[in-house]
Amino acid sequence: MECSMEMKMQAIDKMLEMRKQLSVIQNNLGMWNSADDTCPVLVYQTEDFFEVANEVNASVQSGDITDKGMIEISFDYKDVKFHTFILPGEYQLHEHEIDRGNDNV
Repeated sequence: MECSMEMKMQAIDKMLEMRKQLSVIQNNLGMWNSADDTCPVLVYQTEDFFEVANEVNASVQSGDITDKGMIEISFDYKDVKFHTFILPGEYQLHEHEIDRGNDNV
């Protein structure tokens, strides 16, 4: 998303609020879909992930390792988990920004 960090954070805050509203509507209708506000937000780009984490001064945690060797990293913002998956080489590049929550990494 090409915009200022302030605009990006405003858009993220709006997205989180809309997820809450959608969840209430779905619950009232007795329905559910994958946009539930309890699901984590997957950030596609590693650079975007760290940009937002730094902006909100969040502690980035390492997590599980997938079958394909990708390492999950995550942070919480406004009680929502934001996460992404990175290769071990990327992990080493960002190791100084990650609190080692999993000793297996």
